[in-house]
Amino acid sequence: MFKIVITETRCEVKLTGGDWKVVDQELKAAEEGMFMHLQKDEPRLRTVDVYGYTPMIEKEVVVTRELLTQELETLDLPAVIRAINNL
Repeated sequence: MFKIVITETRCEVKLTGGDWKVVDQELKAAEEGMFMHLQKDEPRLRTVDVYGYTPMIEKEVVVTRELLTQELETLDLPAVIRAINNL
């Protein structure tokens, strides 16, 4: 049995982004009671994640698309090669 698969692979420019995720970090003063384990002279700051939407950007992506799939019992390979090479 033979299987013929024809796929198209090309580069496309697509808009990506707009995802909700951590976009920055900032220092924030601790609220009362949050750092009870710290000594008196240790800083009372903590890093806080800042969430937001990522910017929309153009990105080049590779797109693969299957155009044809065919299974055959017999195959005339020389004829297939001639057809592929436009002979």
